[in-house]
Amino acid sequence: MAISEPAAVPGDLIFGHRIRLGMSQEELAVSAQMSVRALRNLELRHTRYPHLCSIQRLSKALELNTEEAATLLRSIRRPIGTHRTNPQTTAGRNA
Repeated sequence: MAISEPAAVPGDLIFGHRIRLGMSQEELAVSAQMSVRALRNLELRHTRYPHLCSIQRLSKALELNTEEAATLLRSIRRPIGTHRTNPQTTAGRNA
């Protein structure tokens, strides 16, 4: 049986790229048009599934190549069965 690599964590990837570029959290947050708090929460793994638009802005701000951006994008995929549902859209289904 083959051993697979552990899944990449978005915050770890973002942190690594930010450090590689020598950027502070504030510099990256400004460049990615997001708050420092949101970036910090990503890096500290408080936010596991960030919005796609946030990842796209971070990829651009971090100057990621196609492969690096794809790896970051893959890291935000939720496991099957863990998508949040909106109670307002599902409220009438059980009536």
